[in-house]
Amino acid sequence: MNTNLPAIPDPTGIVDRISSFVDHIYGYPSWLIVALGCLILGFCLKRLSKFPNEAIPLAVITFGGIFMTMMAPDHPSAVSALRWKATNFILGIIIGAGVWLFHNRIWKAFIARYPFIGSLVPSFNTDQFKKGDVKPACQPVENALPSPPSEPNKQETK
Repeated sequence: MNTNLPAIPDPTGIVDRISSFVDHIYGYPSWLIVALGCLILGFCLKRLSKFPNEAIPLAVITFGGIFMTMMAPDHPSAVSALRWKATNFILGIIIGAGVWLFHNRIWKAFIARYPFIGSLVPSFNTDQFKKGDVKPACQPVENALPSPPSEPNKQETK
């Protein structure tokens, strides 16, 4: 028998760690998990050069609504499931909008007033995410279409 076979990783250990992490997360309030998820999504989308800046608020707000619907606890028996999900979706939209407004109005102003914080924690410095330096993939071509044929001058034909 060959005993020099490589060790196979124990999938149950990985699953147990993921399960304990999820159980730990479910101990926190759902609004806090949704807010942190929206903030992380916003920073990740900001790093993607192909994702437009104007669409980040919409993506964060939509994610907040969907994620809050998934993270909400079971609906009470006195409330219909559809109403409970709609309420949590609207609450998630409000949380996503609040997170975006917090980042856009408060965090950026705080970093602008105290720039040493951006240097202490460079991953939170929003100046590094500016997309103005990114060049478009296709440069516009001037006079790409051929000019129309010119009409002969009537004075020259006489």
